[in-house]
Amino acid sequence: MGEPAKAPNTPNGFYPPGIQRFQHSSYFWGLPDSLAVHIQQIDPGNESVRRIFPDYSPKTWAAVLDTAIECLNKVYGQIEHPASDSEEKYVTEVVLSQELAAWREEQHQAGRKLRSKGQGLARISDTVSGILNVGDWPPCLLASSAFYGCFFTNMLIGAHDPYLLYSNYCTDMGFFIEHGYHHVFLEFNSILYAEIASPRARETLGGNERRHMTALGLTYTRYKVALEEKHAKSLTNKTAGYRGTSCSP
Repeated sequence: MGEPAKAPNTPNGFYPPGIQRFQHSSYFWGLPDSLAVHIQQIDPGNESVRRIFPDYSPKTWAAVLDTAIECLNKVYGQIEHPASDSEEKYVTEVVLSQELAAWREEQHQAGRKLRSKGQGLARISDTVSGILNVGDWPPCLLASSAFYGCFFTNMLIGAHDPYLLYSNYCTDMGFFIEHGYHHVFLEFNSILYAEIASPRARETLGGNERRHMTALGLTYTRYKVALEEKHAKSLTNKTAGYRGTSCSP
């Protein structure tokens, strides 16, 4: 293997052979590109997802949302009023077998327990925030679960430019309503909806569609979470288990 080429403007005077190509690759596709060949072929995943549906109009996605809401109503309707033997069941009781229950108890006695999910709310370390220069971001964006999951997912995907990377991260935070972030962080809702409405983000390729679908997704998520909170005491050992065509995902 040959020695890396020298580069006087780098700290150690060397750089990996592919670094120049990466600097002008399509990671930030809103920035000027170069004539260099991309490191790898870019998979148009967003186009692949759209082929799942007959078309990708707002009307089609709204219909998907309506179906999802209908399924939630059927499931939680049977939480309130359990189905009779003759009715189609959308809720299933689940319990561990005796063997699995005994195995779990052995693991717990040996000290092998999963960490509390609440630890995911802890702020990332100062070292990490310093390396990435994000220390002044709002607290909800620096919670460990969100940052190491949602933020790094967006880092891997890339974006139109650095601002859009940040904006997309903010809009994807809607998922964490399922984890109660809107109850913990006062700034959560304002940040989320500000970036969904961002005129600059909506003017970029796919930005308007992404934010429209995010808004639809939030309708589902908030409705689902509200039902979970309402029926929390009745959900122990239960899971959705429908088989009917009317609720097929």
